[in-house]
Amino acid sequence: MYRAFIGKIRKGKEKEYVEAHKQVWPELIDAMMKAGVENQSCFVFENHICVYLEAQDIDATMDRLARDPINQKWDVFMQPLLERPGDSSNELFPEMCEVHRMEASDATPRSLFRGRCLGRTQE
Repeated sequence: MYRAFIGKIRKGKEKEYVEAHKQVWPELIDAMMKAGVENQSCFVFENHICVYLEAQDIDATMDRLARDPINQKWDVFMQPLLERPGDSSNELFPEMCEVHRMEASDATPRSLFRGRCLGRTQE
């Protein structure tokens, strides 16, 4: 399974954010792997962030990460660099809604609505 999240870097903190991710703590990588993260990528455009995460059981993985003290320490370390990406959520990294996915095995792309889409929860 996978999920994507959106974040926002405070103006003027973009370089600091990128530099921090050039030196992600090895113990954070270990904690993420132990929590069940298989792949994770962060993408930045100007001061916008997209985080893509893969795990076998994404809900259990996200729960373990939220409770992990090393991950919590990273969150505190990064918090001064971040702000909420929009007005519709109090979270620094709200889940993005997948509205389209094309897989190589699919002849026809399909629209998917998972998570919070346009202000409503759908599966």
